[in-house]
Amino acid sequence: AEEGGREAEAILDKARIAAEALRQAIRIAAHREQMVRVPAPEGEVIVDPAPGTRRLILFGAGHVGVHLCRMAASVGFAVDVVDPRPEVLTSSRFGDAAHLVEQDYVEAFSELNIRPSASVVIVTPGHRSDEAVLGRALKTDAGYIGMIGSAKKVDFCFGNLKKRGMTEEQLRRVHAPVGLNIGAITAEEIAVSIVAELIRHWRRSTSAPDSLLGKQAGSTPG
Repeated sequence: AEEGGREAEAILDKARIAAEALRQAIRIAAHREQMVRVPAPEGEVIVDPAPGTRRLILFGAGHVGVHLCRMAASVGFAVDVVDPRPEVLTSSRFGDAAHLVEQDYVEAFSELNIRPSASVVIVTPGHRSDEAVLGRALKTDAGYIGMIGSAKKVDFCFGNLKKRGMTEEQLRRVHAPVGLNIGAITAEEIAVSIVAELIRHWRRSTSAPDSLLGKQAGSTPG
């Protein structure tokens, strides 16, 4: 173990990584549960405290949910599907899911342990349930929150949440209407647009911006 520590120190010295930049990157990576790249004049150090599968928590087991679960699982997401309706939340429909949670949408939050590495996508069958789930999701540390619906529906839900004390800053976390704008119409196409946005979001977040790391490693005098 001591020899490994000396090797690590030698690598950092060779790459000219500033100790404070590395410590800050470790803090950021631990909070986000995401890989952080630390640039340096002689190389780069990658801090990856939580390698593995990304987690998607999907509220709603309807037609969009079925296709979204399948596509998200195929690109590496571990999908939890939450729905209180046993007739739609079945293993035959959601064979690609990591977990099926047959529980009230809002009550399920107490057991889900949503961390910064998790994505939440809301595709429940009604405005009221979407709004209730969104209000609860905004109280979590989820790194991505998306809600399906028309612009009119989104405005309606946001308006109600503001009346209950949600701020503009909190609501800016929400991707709504969810998904990239590709002109999707069918359930399958909507699922494609959502998975594409999830991929874009997490690919962009794999490196911390320079402002979070402070001065670049190796830029300090001396």
